[in-house]
Amino acid sequence: MLDLLLIGIDPEYQGKGVNSLIFSQFIPEAVKLGFEYAETNPELEINNKVQSMWDDLEARHHKTRRAYIKNL
Repeated sequence: MLDLLLIGIDPEYQGKGVNSLIFSQFIPEAVKLGFEYAETNPELEINNKVQSMWDDLEARHHKTRRAYIKNL
């Protein structure tokens, strides 16, 4: 299991294809090292930029965490 705990792109470089550059090098190396699966950090359900990173991969959503606020 490959943990993508600290992956992120500086806001200055977001939307410029940096994710594609990283993954085009990163994924083949991870496969060569024997990794079959990767897991990411918790991601906001409404963060479409982050969610769209996985569109071209065989991604499977397998865990949901939610926090609710109730004012007392």
